[in-house]
Amino acid sequence: MLEITPNVYILDPWPAVYVEPLDMAVIADLHLGVEGALEKEGVFLPLNISTTVSKYVDEALEECGASRLLLLGDVKHEFGFPNPSEWIEVKQLLSRLLERRVRIEVVRGNHDNYLIAILRRLNVLLHQSHLTEQDYSFT
Repeated sequence: MLEITPNVYILDPWPAVYVEPLDMAVIADLHLGVEGALEKEGVFLPLNISTTVSKYVDEALEECGASRLLLLGDVKHEFGFPNPSEWIEVKQLLSRLLERRVRIEVVRGNHDNYLIAILRRLNVLLHQSHLTEQDYSFT
């Protein structure tokens, strides 16, 4: 881990930071389900992108040992109702993390319309526009 400011670390090589006083890993812009959305447009990507993203989330959490995970906007890719791949990928990732006893919170991004149903079903806390806790703000 590389300290970038007191008590905040980059979880190198993963695209995540760890905020030590909050015992929280923070990851932004997962865009789960992007393969399914692009396939509808005629762009075919390997179907392992979400598997890779999920693996990165797991490895980042193992690196820092955080008890909390903040997903900072754009958890899913589409703007509208979740397509089948988004629904499955979001539900699988969140369910697996909850089984590991990670407390998950989401700050809503502009792609996260209709995400509320999935989060409610899994009892994941949704912050509409931001989260401020102690001296830290996430938007």
